[in-house]
Amino acid sequence: LTLTNSTISGNTAGANGGGIYNYSTLTLTNSTVSGNTAPVSGAGIYNFSATLTLTNSTVSGNTSGSDGGGIYNSSHSYTLATITNSTIANNSAGSGSGGGIARAGSTSNFVNLKNTIVANSTSGGNCLGTMTSNGNNLDSGTTCALAGSGALTSTNPLLGPLALNAPGTTQTHALLAGS
Repeated sequence: LTLTNSTISGNTAGANGGGIYNYSTLTLTNSTVSGNTAPVSGAGIYNFSATLTLTNSTVSGNTSGSDGGGIYNSSHSYTLATITNSTIANNSAGSGSGGGIARAGSTSNFVNLKNTIVANSTSGGNCLGTMTSNGNNLDSGTTCALAGSGALTSTNPLLGPLALNAPGTTQTHALLAGS
């Protein structure tokens, strides 16, 4: 599935994957995943034994009862999430945690971040599990354990509210003055 300039919003799952349940290959570009709920995991996106590529996109305001309010990357072999030039903000997770992103433990599944903001999770911390930082990422807390070139932790990204910001066609969090 490839989605470009799209919005996935206001959906509720029976268990996992409120916005999207990916079991194959999913590419989102210039898209927004917001306001979705799941009683278990992956309210925004549940990536199960699959490949997720998220570019120039926003995952915001999603709520799960357990892990991965924004994105849940399952522990099944060869589950890969590559997130570039994106914002994952204001998500929440319940008992498990990883309000923004949860990566279930495995040696063969990965979450790769590049030029990405993971911030302001309302519960569950920003990340659960090991993230691979490929440069210039920001974590408003310390749960993503970012390292490498240009990594910023405990840094407020100064994000505006989720809104339609020109010239975009989907909602984003604008960077405020001083960001």
